[in-house]
Amino acid sequence: GPLEKVGDEGEDEEGEEVVEEIVDTNDNHCGFCRQASSTQRGDLVCCDFCPGVYHAGCLGVRKPEDIPEPYSCPVCVGG
Repeated sequence: GPLEKVGDEGEDEEGEEVVEEIVDTNDNHCGFCRQASSTQRGDLVCCDFCPGVYHAGCLGVRKPEDIPEPYSCPVCVGG
């Protein structure tokens, strides 16, 4: 009936909003060099334990695939 259709649409919209909020909790610049995303320094890697993000290059990693998951940044590791 009409109730099912309204319910389905509402769930989809809520799901998208939650994803956007999670992304917004992370910083948008590298914790080491303080620069935003850069092709020279590589992709930004998000810490799974704090809002910090770091360029793969600033972490000494050539490929984002080499980053362990869940990733813990130097601040959270205590380094």
